[in-house]
Amino acid sequence: MNEKKLFSEINRACANPEIERDIEIRSSLLKFARQLEDGTNYKLICVRLSNYISFYLASHWLRAPQALLDLGQDIKDDADEYRGVTSGDVLVDGILS
Repeated sequence: MNEKKLFSEINRACANPEIERDIEIRSSLLKFARQLEDGTNYKLICVRLSNYISFYLASHWLRAPQALLDLGQDIKDDADEYRGVTSGDVLVDGILS
């Protein structure tokens, strides 16, 4: 995935009728799209978005619009990769310090 594809996936999710009706999800997705436009690392956005989806599921009895779940699956690999890279950096910095 890259920035353009992530932006496109967020827009596609926002166009979903279920998400259009849910102000909470829609405003969060638009916030992530704005961060992407402002130049935030797209993998960091993937992590934040993944965290948001997890929180949403936990706070809504594990129910979410399918488009949001699909978006979560689309970003999973990039989010997991970025989490691994940053935690590895922290571990190495902690050992070397």
